[in-house]
Amino acid sequence: MIKPLTSLRFFFALMVFLSHLQFVDKENKVFNQLYQHAFKEGFLGVSFFFILSGFILAVNYAEKLALSKVTYKAFWVARIARIYPLHLFVLLIALPPSLNEFAENTGLWLTRFFTNLFLVQSFFPDSDIYFSFNAPSWSISDELFFYLMFPVLILLFQKYRSGKFIYWLLIACIPIGIYFAPEAWTHRLFYINPLLRIGDFILGILLYSMYFKVKNQAWTGSKSLGTLLEIFSITLFLVFFYFHNSVPIGYRFSCYYWPPMLAIIFVFSFQSGLASKLLSTKILILLGEISFGFYMLHHMVIRYLLFFNTQFHWNLGDYSLIFIMFLLTVLASYFTYIFIELPSNRAIKNWYSLRKSANKN
Repeated sequence: MIKPLTSLRFFFALMVFLSHLQFVDKENKVFNQLYQHAFKEGFLGVSFFFILSGFILAVNYAEKLALSKVTYKAFWVARIARIYPLHLFVLLIALPPSLNEFAENTGLWLTRFFTNLFLVQSFFPDSDIYFSFNAPSWSISDELFFYLMFPVLILLFQKYRSGKFIYWLLIACIPIGIYFAPEAWTHRLFYINPLLRIGDFILGILLYSMYFKVKNQAWTGSKSLGTLLEIFSITLFLVFFYFHNSVPIGYRFSCYYWPPMLAIIFVFSFQSGLASKLLSTKILILLGEISFGFYMLHHMVIRYLLFFNTQFHWNLGDYSLIFIMFLLTVLASYFTYIFIELPSNRAIKNWYSLRKSANKN
C-alpha cells in the first residue's frame, strides 16, 4: 500500500460529493458562488481515480503478470471481487426510487437495469442509461473495461518497443479530438466513454514506468526534497484549478487536469515529505480505504435524504442536510467496507482458489 495515495482517494471522492450538491437553494448566494466556482468542478476527481488506478495496478501487477506469477484470470477475479459486490449492493438500493419509471417505460427500465447489472452502461452514449440508477457507477463501468484490458495493455507496453509510442499517440489524439468535436458531444465522448477515457488509465501505466526507473534512487527518500516536491505538486493543482473557468469544458472533462494529477501521484508515491507523513496517519488511511464506498454511496444518500426531508416535512436547512449527508455517507461507507467489501472480496477469492485447486486435482 502506498499510504499517501490511499488517503488522497478520499479527498478526491469528497470533491465528487461536493459537485452533487446542486439542491441548495439558489437564493443562498454565498454557497452558490462557491458551488459555481469550486464545488461544481469536483468531477475532476474521476480523472484522479482513473490515472491512479492505472498506476497502482501497474505497481502491483505489471511484474507479476510478466513473470506469470499471477494469471490473467486470477487478476480479473481479484478486480471483479474488488468492485462488483458493492456495486450490486448499491444497485439494489437504487431500485425502489425507479419503480415509477418501470411502470412508465418498462423497456427503457430493463435496458437501464441490465446495462447497470453487467456494468456496460458507459458504452451507451445516452445519459438516461449511463446515469441511471446510481449515477456514479458509470465510472465503475469504465473501470471494469480498464481491468479487462490491463493485461493486454501491459503486454503491449513490456514486450513491444512500439507500445509506448502507440500509447502516447492515443493520448495526443484526445485533446485534438476535443478541439474538433462539437461541445455537445464532449461529455459523453471524452468524459464518459471508456474507449476514450482509457487514456487516463494508460497515463497511469506510463507514469509507473517513470516511477519504476527512479524509485530506488537516493533523492526519492529525501525528506526536504520530498516536502518541496509535494508542495509543488499541490500548488500546481491549485493553479490549474484556479484558472479552470478560462478553459473550455471539454478539456476539463478529460485532459486539462492531467499534469497536476500526474505530478501529485508521482511525487506522493515516494512517501518522503511532510505532507506524505500527514496523509499516512491511521484515520486518513481508513478514510482512503472506505473512499470507494463513499464514492459509490454518496449519490444515493443525497437522493434518499432529500426525498425523506420533503416527504416527512423535516424542513432541514441546506447546511444541516449537507452535514447529515456527509456523515451518513462516511458511516455507510465504513459499514459497507467492513460487512460487504472485505467479506465478499475474501469469499470470491477463496471460491476461485478452491475451484482452481479442484481443477488441478
